[in-house]
Amino acid sequence: MPWPIAHRELMFHITGCVDYKNKALMSLSKSKNAGETYFDYKVTDERYEHPRIQVNMGYNFFQWLGPKKARHI
Repeated sequence: MPWPIAHRELMFHITGCVDYKNKALMSLSKSKNAGETYFDYKVTDERYEHPRIQVNMGYNFFQWLGPKKARHI
């Protein structure tokens, strides 16, 4: 991925649902907070002098349009 995401550890919690009628996936994502654990991994505040990127809510809609074509909103 390009800067500023390159060389970072990304920890997200993602939930979603499937829209079978439109052949689509809908997802809602947010960053894990510093101090939380994900399985045995503890989420740190800042590493390697990079400021923390906090995603409060991220919405995605992925729709299948064909074997090599999809739509992302």
